[in-house]
Amino acid sequence: MYPEHIFVLILTILYLNNIQSMRRLYAYLLDWKIKISNLPSRQTIHYRLKRLSKKKVSKKLKIAHC
Repeated sequence: MYPEHIFVLILTILYLNNIQSMRRLYAYLLDWKIKISNLPSRQTIHYRLKRLSKKKVSKKLKIAHC
């Protein structure tokens, strides 16, 4: 099981870089200079991003800003 903060980070990268497809996002994550340890598979990322609660994301982003 992967922690939620990894998917919040991936979702943030997705929106900040205006990436439109999951394949591009995954390629970007693989080529990224700051590696995410234990990067989930593309299918796992896709599934978890669909199920990620907007309420949880906003709560985690508020905590990250403090």
